[in-house]
Amino acid sequence: MKREAILDFFIFNGRTLGMDENAVFDQLESLSIYEVIRLVNGIPLFLEEHLSRMRCSAELLGYELKKTDQTILEEIVCLSKMNQCENMNIKLLCTDFDQLEQSFLVYFVESYYPLEEVYHRGIATTLYKSERENPNAKTMNIDLREGVNRAIKEAGGFEVLLVNKDGCVTEGSRSNIFFVKEGKVYTAPSEKVLKGVTRMKIMSICKNLNIPVIEKAVNEDSMEDMDGAFITGTSIGVLPITSIGELLLKSVNNIVIKRISDGYKENVKSYLRECMLS
Repeated sequence: MKREAILDFFIFNGRTLGMDENAVFDQLESLSIYEVIRLVNGIPLFLEEHLSRMRCSAELLGYELKKTDQTILEEIVCLSKMNQCENMNIKLLCTDFDQLEQSFLVYFVESYYPLEEVYHRGIATTLYKSERENPNAKTMNIDLREGVNRAIKEAGGFEVLLVNKDGCVTEGSRSNIFFVKEGKVYTAPSEKVLKGVTRMKIMSICKNLNIPVIEKAVNEDSMEDMDGAFITGTSIGVLPITSIGELLLKSVNNIVIKRISDGYKENVKSYLRECMLS
């Protein structure tokens, strides 16, 4: 497995290790599940939802995540203090399910947060023919990641949108996607995609704003009929799409996308306030 941990320390099975011991990553070859959580001023954003999804990923594969939520939180806090870092993405990775003891790692990873100007101008994307075997489980898929990285490099875009065998755009390679048409939001059915934590928040925000959400994947031949589109994710929040291949979209100025984006930002602020008061 790739040695992707950064900064000075990471945690492996409850032990704090320095980067001179990161060879442990080379020993991790079996099936793995993971979560990436954004740390904001030392607070793991939407931690409860991330841990719930991680447990669901394990259950979908026929296993059980043994480490408790409280222990995971304590390790996140410890790692943040050890590295003197309060604003970056932390990755939780569990593997060795077929062994007597599971392996559980907590470590910082390279993080990218778009500048405000990126949200103002939107992003370029491209299509990629692929679909996940078990979309609801967040597992490591090296082959898909390598293919997607090549596609992004060749096209020069920000993200790749996955197209299934039926020609429907289901999700991004590392994000969820939403389309907007005539005041309604369209997204692929939950059972067909990774149930991103930010995606779930967006669904709730749309409900609170009385914005209809239709769980139906948009066919690539129908994208030109859309008024706009955006992707969501842990690091990016709500990011408007300006283009999909050669198709241009006016997502940046779409009022529905603007309302959803503002609603998500307020949701994040509210969560952080509650955590600081508790």
